[in-house]
Amino acid sequence: MKLILIKEQSIVYKKTIKVCALFLYTLMFSACNKNIDYYNIPTFSLNKNLNAVIEIPAGTNKKFEYNKDTKTFEIDKREDAILNVPNISKWFNNGLTLSKANTTNYKLTRKEINKASFIRIRDIDVYEGDLYEVSVLAKKSGNADFIGLRLQSKYPNRVDAVFNLKKGTITGIKRIGSFEDQTATITPLNNGWYKCTIKARIYSEQLNVLMGPTDGSKGITNWEGPNKIKSSVLIDPKKITIKSTRN
Repeated sequence: MKLILIKEQSIVYKKTIKVCALFLYTLMFSACNKNIDYYNIPTFSLNKNLNAVIEIPAGTNKKFEYNKDTKTFEIDKREDAILNVPNISKWFNNGLTLSKANTTNYKLTRKEINKASFIRIRDIDVYEGDLYEVSVLAKKSGNADFIGLRLQSKYPNRVDAVFNLKKGTITGIKRIGSFEDQTATITPLNNGWYKCTIKARIYSEQLNVLMGPTDGSKGITNWEGPNKIKSSVLIDPKKITIKSTRN
């Protein structure tokens, strides 16, 4: 439940402050309250109670915001959106060799077996509390069967999934910290390609996406760690999608 204070107040009262919660549904449907200017309500009432407005009442994830011009509470109607993915040349590379397999696909290969290896799309601006879906088109390459995919905010908060590109299955998905509603799917395409997807609710204003080949010897949340082989994987960078959704 998100609590928004009307104003800041530097005075500290010794007595217990009682919070007066103005629930939105009562406010929206009560005719006698429809013209109240909640934006300019005093911080404290005459009885020294603290005035507050609950923008997200308990039991719902619908986001309301107070419009100080119309003096009404309006539901956030932000539309679903596909975010821009920067060119692969702007991705952060940690311990991988990136080589072009053809005009559209890249092969990601670990340089060494005893070091963490991944590529990262950094600092993507997102809306806190929204669901985000990240999809990568990947194909098995060489003697490694797996790709790891991670959605990460401020470390260590993250969601990880490992996908088996030989069997077309999900090895597992796990979260650490401030993510919710996480799911993973793998969809078969043509010629051994798979669409690997993670969806999760993000409680941050920035998102990092990490991916890389792994040999399946590590746990779900440390797939990028040292491997037993120089594993590799094929990806199509132009088919990576990062999409926001309110549902």
